Amino acid sequence: APSAPSSSSSTLPPTSSVADAPSPSPSPSPDEMYTLLMKGTPQDVDALLKNMCATFGDRGKTWVSEDKGGTVAAALCHRLSTHRNATEEHVELLLQALLIIARGSQAKERIRQMKGIHLLGDVMEYRTHTPCIQARACGVLANLSMLESVRADLIDQGVLDKVLQALEAHRSNAGVQHAACMVFVNMAAGVENRQAMFAEKGVPLLIAALNAHLEDTQVQGAACLALGNLSVDDALKRNIGAFKGIEAVLRAMRAHTDVTVLRSGLHALGNLARDGTFPCLCSC
Repeated sequence: APSAPSSSSSTLPPTSSVADAPSPSPSPSPDEMYTLLMKGTPQDVDALLKNMCATFGDRGKTWVSEDKGGTVAAALCHRLSTHRNATEEHVELLLQALLIIARGSQAKERIRQMKGIHLLGDVMEYRTHTPCIQARACGVLANLSMLESVRADLIDQGVLDKVLQALEAHRSNAGVQHAACMVFVNMAAGVENRQAMFAEKGVPLLIAALNAHLEDTQVQGAACLALGNLSVDDALKRNIGAFKGIEAVLRAMRAHTDVTVLRSGLHALGNLARDGTFPCLCSC
């Protein structure tokens, strides 16, 4: 994400979540993948999904570029619609594959057309006590929410509330905290009624994530970035200040030399400072 300009409050652009990187193996074509996903046995599908989940990096880009029209994305959504009868491992693999494929713009739109937002919300509600599922689902939503139409769906379908619930229920899990924060990065960058959505729960939960995971670079960077995007709203600036968000951002910047954390922290502080209420930072 680029640095925030100094002349006016800004939000950093929507940001993709990333997947883990196991070793890849030879890959089938998109048509073969579609057929396997639609008609294969659970064992065959799990084998395919494990292959897909080994495709982060250059191989992952190939999956995305070859899925023209979102064919594989549609098949993954079809398979996810049966998640209530599936094993936890199978659902996690489906979500990991969706996380990779949802980096493509065509796949994002196809997932939306296949009611993927509703499906992801249902997965989160049905498996609310499973951190790995919550983290994967939030990761997919973070990638999808780069689209303005998806951001509207997240609000209209109540799925943003489920992300808030995940952030609150899994405070000790850094994976859930990072992925949920990334959803808020994109939501805060592109939604007008930020105050109504984030003032009551979102801001304190983001600050709690900063305080609870001080050593985790990904959580610190994502939470600072989300707070920076939220703080283009003057009322939310005051809300962030009231929950000691400025102190939390400063702690993050003191604790890390990572450029992403520092850039995100500066973005947050720059936007928070622009209403003239930034507190004295000296020790007087």
